[in-house]
Order: sequence, then C-alpha cells, then structure tokens
Amino acid sequence: MKIVLVATLALICTFCTIEAQEKVSCPCPRIYLPVCGSDDVTYSNKCEFECVAKSAKGRSLSIKREGRCDGEFW
Repeated sequence: MKIVLVATLALICTFCTIEAQEKVSCPCPRIYLPVCGSDDVTYSNKCEFECVAKSAKGRSLSIKREGRCDGEFW
C-alpha cells in the first residue's frame, strides 16, 4: 500500500514539474501599448506578444495590427 502511495506521489510531482517548465516567464515592462495578435487576442504590449509567440507550439503567431483586437482605440 505504501509503495502505491509513494509511486502515485512521484508521478504527480513529475507531471507538476513538466507543466511548470512549459510556462515561459518573460520580463516584460508593464507599459500598456496593446497589439492585436493573429489569434485575435489583445496583448498588453509587443514584449508580451513575443513571449507568447515563442511558447506557441505548432502554430505561428503574428501581429495583426497595433491596438486592441476589438477595434477600440483610445
């Protein structure tokens, strides 16, 4: 019974570690200059977009336009 518990905990820890490694942390400034990505997501700034684009596996992202995706400009 103890072996099953230890094996289960080890397996859970392995998956948690793999998931944590997949999340990319980019030191982007907190300046709000929104850009609209080709995935129709508004990113806070170009740095945030580039960070997400680097970690996007199997898909290509590009900047569609400067400003928000929903067309609201300020």
